[in-house]
Amino acid sequence: MNRFLKIGRKVMQLAAVLAALAVLFIYAMFQGGFVSWFLFYSVTTLAVIQLLLLIYPLRSLKAERRLDADMLSFDGHTEAVVTLKKRIPLPLIYVKIRDHQPYGLRDWETSAEALIFPFFQREASYSYSLMGRRRGKHTIDYLRVRSGDLFGFVEKDYDILVSSTVTVLPRMRKLANWNTTADNSSEAVSLSQRLQNESVNVAGVRDYTPGDRMANIDWKVTARAGKLVTKEFEAEKGQGYFLLLENATDITSEPFETAVEFAASLTEYAYQMKMPIGYGVTASGQLLQPPGTSKEHFQRIYQSLAYVELHTEPEASPFLRQAPGLGALIYVTPVLSKVRIKELKQWAGQKRSVIVALLPDESGFSRREGAEALRHTNIHIYYVQPGEAGFEVL
Repeated sequence: MNRFLKIGRKVMQLAAVLAALAVLFIYAMFQGGFVSWFLFYSVTTLAVIQLLLLIYPLRSLKAERRLDADMLSFDGHTEAVVTLKKRIPLPLIYVKIRDHQPYGLRDWETSAEALIFPFFQREASYSYSLMGRRRGKHTIDYLRVRSGDLFGFVEKDYDILVSSTVTVLPRMRKLANWNTTADNSSEAVSLSQRLQNESVNVAGVRDYTPGDRMANIDWKVTARAGKLVTKEFEAEKGQGYFLLLENATDITSEPFETAVEFAASLTEYAYQMKMPIGYGVTASGQLLQPPGTSKEHFQRIYQSLAYVELHTEPEASPFLRQAPGLGALIYVTPVLSKVRIKELKQWAGQKRSVIVALLPDESGFSRREGAEALRHTNIHIYYVQPGEAGFEVL
């Protein structure tokens, strides 16, 4: 139906232009003189341009979008450059371009629209800024071009498919008050100290492989062996910490996003402290990222956290049920369900260290009722609250 309306409108516009030319020609023939013929030829020139605009296929335009970066940190910026090319050398008086900008990439300080006057130019471009506002994978899949005459008699638009993908990493906050001890622990050991003590113990050495940190090279052994040797941590032997994010529970998106941000902040803390760490989610039985220490390894964890989704149907965790060969676990969650408490007890009963980072749920507070069931076990509970200074352990 819309197609027939567009065709009918074009026919009416063409008829109006031809009728105007006919009236002016008759006027010039009867009136005569320079003014009447000048008016006729001037309008004829404009009419020819109108006809060219009517028959000009906007689908013949070719567009390209170039991004300075396809991965952004939260609140990070990148520049997008849009280039429009004409394949038919006919003049266009103006072209209005509006690039599709997802909310998660929208920068309110700049506009993704531009008005250009190409005339006979074969190529024109403009740029605008993108901002990482929401974590995840965002697709910019098309841009809309609109053209017409200066008087508004002819106006047409067309969507050009140009796909670009940008990944926005989760927001990372500063970790504060990490000298707080666990709520149910008789040991006066802070969370930061516990993480360092139990995950950065050196288990041995191995040959250097590309991607290993230079700080992890054992220079004394390297000098004796005559080759590069890297320290091997307990996490690399399957005994280090594994970050497990709860994503199979009946909660809203807001507390889940807070948990994702805390997991990303904890990962960044581990990277700064040179702590090997792995990553997984409760809704999957796979080790999404085995423990490691290289920069590329932490980048893969950040990307996994950017893509993770919430499953609102509570279920038993395939990961905890399969019990991979890891000695220590950091469980990040806004809620403690009965099913998960049972699984954590079974995990801790195998002489494995478990840390629970309990974040606020929909009410804005950490539910401590479920934590009572974990008292007097080998499970250390820390209550984490997001604040202006970052994440604080209460």
